[in-house]
Amino acid sequence: MNQKVKVLLIDDDPVVLFLHKTLLKKAGIITNVYTLNNGRDAIEFMDSCEPETAYYALLDINMPVMNGWEFLEALQSRPYSAQTSILLVSSAAEGRVVMPAVAYKQVIGYLSKPLTMDNCSRILTDLAEQA
Repeated sequence: MNQKVKVLLIDDDPVVLFLHKTLLKKAGIITNVYTLNNGRDAIEFMDSCEPETAYYALLDINMPVMNGWEFLEALQSRPYSAQTSILLVSSAAEGRVVMPAVAYKQVIGYLSKPLTMDNCSRILTDLAEQA
């Protein structure tokens, strides 16, 4: 995995964050994984990193403070938006999530919660392509 790529788990549920981080570690994604509790925390974290940093974010939609849609909107004006890939991870009905998501070029797909080992294989492939 490219060491410049930071994997962001953005979700307000601590159990989901723990489970997803554990699965990613089991799949071999053990470095550069950061857990953030909402979109605002994620934007603030990304703003604080080096400008050339690339991101691969697993983004929940329904969160307090700043939800997934608000995060996507805020991302559009950031200099790192072009080097950010986002996988929506939600318990919401897929059609309701995917249709609006096509408006954002950073969104590369959708997965239902919780992640599985098969999902982690896809994430590994995505990260290899992003490197």
